[in-house]
Order: sequence, then C-alpha cells, then structure tokens
Amino acid sequence: MGIRAIVVGVVLAVAGVGCSAPDDATVVSVAASLGPAFEELQKAYERANPESTIELNIAGSVTLAEQIIAGAPVDVLALADMASMDRALGSVDTTGPAITFASNSMVIGVPRGNPAAVTSLSDFARSELFLGACAIPVPCGVYARQVFDAAGVVPDLDTQEADVRALVVKLDSGDLDAAIVYATDVSALSGIDGVATGVDVIAEYPIVDVTGTPDSVRFVEFVLSAEGQSILGDFGFGAP
Repeated sequence: MGIRAIVVGVVLAVAGVGCSAPDDATVVSVAASLGPAFEELQKAYERANPESTIELNIAGSVTLAEQIIAGAPVDVLALADMASMDRALGSVDTTGPAITFASNSMVIGVPRGNPAAVTSLSDFARSELFLGACAIPVPCGVYARQVFDAAGVVPDLDTQEADVRALVVKLDSGDLDAAIVYATDVSALSGIDGVATGVDVIAEYPIVDVTGTPDSVRFVEFVLSAEGQSILGDFGFGAP
C-alpha cells in the first residue's frame, strides 16, 4: 500500500463548554463511549426528578480532562479510564474520590459481514487492509495497545483517531476493514460486527461528583443504583 498517512492528533475542544446550559442545569461531562447510555440515564433521571435539568457534555476523555484543566464548568465527570480522571482531578477539588461504575471490553470491529475476512489480531499485520485504532493517550488507544501487546502483535495501522466515535463512523461506512473498539460500540450499531480479540483487556470507567450540589449527588447515586446499572447493562456495559 506504500507510505501511509497516520492521523495521530487529538482535537481538544476546550472553549465554551457548558455555556449553552441553563443556569440551574447540572453539567455532566461524559466520555464518548458512554454517550448513548448516559442519554438514557439523563432521560430516566429527569423523569424521576422533573424539577432537575441534566446537561450532557459528550467528548473524548482526554478532551474532557483538558476542558476541566482550562476551567470549564462541570458538576459530574465520567471518563473511560483512571489516567484521564487523575489528570482532570489534579486541577479541581471534588467532594470525594472517583468511583469505578462500569466496565467494557475491547473487540475487533469490522463492517457488517466482515468483507475482509478478519478473524484475529494477527490480521492487523496485513498491509493490504485498512486498519485503525484510537491514538494514545485516548483511553481506547491505550486499551488497544494493551490488546496488541498481550497478543504480541505489531499492528500496521492506517489511522489513529482522536476518539472511538471516529473509528466507528469509518467502520460503519466501510472505510476501514477493522479497528479496535469497545464491545458496546459493536452492539450499538447494526452496521458493525465484532470479532473476539482472544485477550482479556477490560476498560474501567470512573465517575466523580465534582461540585456536591444536590443534583450532582443524586445523579451519581442514580448511576450507581440498581436502575442506573440496569440501564448501563442494556447498552452492553459490565459491572464495575
């Protein structure tokens, strides 16, 4: 395939976060892979608390950490790895420690029907395929490197994306033959199939109440509750 262009930049959308939120809204910053599940959590919470408004800010974990470091307002923070959480919390005071509230697994995502016949991680060394992963230090990129390292595979990647949503879009459109994504991404889209990696790498998701307002406290409690965990399970997330 010749020399390939590898996209490694992480886009940091820092300015203006939460500016459109109502003054009394609780801003919940959420990692991209959690987006659909938290949209359902938001609806369920607001149904149970009609006087409350939850404003979701969905982006990559690294981007969210940079936003907080830059002073963006946030009441609750839910990320895809503890490294990003530790970086974010180095610049703010919180009401308590971050708590792991969900888990995920890593799979090989392929377009529906698997036209390139990808069967294992060893296929990531095939130069004729168009292959992707997230960039480091994005959590899905860190987890992907753990997957490759555990399998002893040196991947021949064509693209390294700034968040998992970009990989999913390219898989869904057929622009990539395979990519390392979260299992929840595969279950969320009919245009993507999953192939097992054969290694055990688990993504762990931490959440923290930043401001300690009544709604931020209640929302975190709701995420950790049986109902909240059931909603997360419906979207394919495992127990912490």
